[in-house]
Amino acid sequence: VWAWWCEPCRAELPVFDEFANQHPEYAVVGVHADRNGGNGAAMLNDLGVGLPSYQDDSNTFAGTLGLPSVVPITVVVDNGEVVATFPRTFASVAELEQAVAEVA
Repeated sequence: VWAWWCEPCRAELPVFDEFANQHPEYAVVGVHADRNGGNGAAMLNDLGVGLPSYQDDSNTFAGTLGLPSVVPITVVVDNGEVVATFPRTFASVAELEQAVAEVA
């Protein structure tokens, strides 16, 4: 979960894009949690991030899952069940790989 105005999100999105490219066995998507979808799309374009990302301007995703109102937050889902949430920033693909391996 990310937002266009979030500097840690800006730093982290390329890490997730690279992780998704290196790990096709996982479905990796972003959720833009802000009402300004145009700014979110512009940010992805500026960063050259091709990660599929969904617009959630009404907080439906985070609200349904009861996520804290912080960004970025990473949610790991397995068979429709949330198995982990990480309300933190991942600085590298290796760091993200380790976190996912610990809960997958």
